[in-house]
Amino acid sequence: MYKIACVSPSNKLPQLDDPLNISTVFLENINDVENIEEYDGIVIKEPNADYIFPICEMVINLRKQKNIFIWIITAGKGYSERLIYFQLGVDCVLDSSYELKQLKWIINNTLNRYNNNVKVLATTDGTSNQKNDVTLLPANLSVLLNNDKEISLTRLEFRAMELLNSIPNQTFTYKEIYEYVWQTTFKADNYRVSNIIFHLRNKIESNPLKAQWIKTTRSKGYRLNIK
Repeated sequence: MYKIACVSPSNKLPQLDDPLNISTVFLENINDVENIEEYDGIVIKEPNADYIFPICEMVINLRKQKNIFIWIITAGKGYSERLIYFQLGVDCVLDSSYELKQLKWIINNTLNRYNNNVKVLATTDGTSNQKNDVTLLPANLSVLLNNDKEISLTRLEFRAMELLNSIPNQTFTYKEIYEYVWQTTFKADNYRVSNIIFHLRNKIESNPLKAQWIKTTRSKGYRLNIK
């Protein structure tokens, strides 16, 4: 059973439990979340379009506590608003026209895939002689590792992985990664690049603290390690 916290400052979200394997707890404020380690993910609903900055603060605070799945339902349909949330590491953003059934399946499929990947990583951890192989699946915004571990990525994470995989084992600078992922001029914002790599590692590495796939080249950038 997956345990999901649903945060809505103005009104409760519809019940998510039936018919999927999801248990929901409704909260008016993110600060009401006790023992965050008990939750598999959090759904946050904007009460109105002006609430974006408080929710951004919620997301940042959550990321400091735990690498938890976050889904947001916006009050509007603005592209810029959705992009900001994705840049902060939110896993999915739905606009006000979302359907409850759609949200249920997004949550269910994401958590099922994540848990399956964790099981596979646990069985392969420590196999240092295994060859690293990467296959990108653009239609799914996902990456297939060693032909048996498909992992869902955000659009920005996928673009970062796409660049690193274009020339395996070559170091790409912060500037190169930034301009490819965000498609804009680099402004010495190394943090945004580091943040994307942080989220990628948490998804694809069996131990993010001892990365085997994405290696750091000190003071320069990152490279994809293909043996």
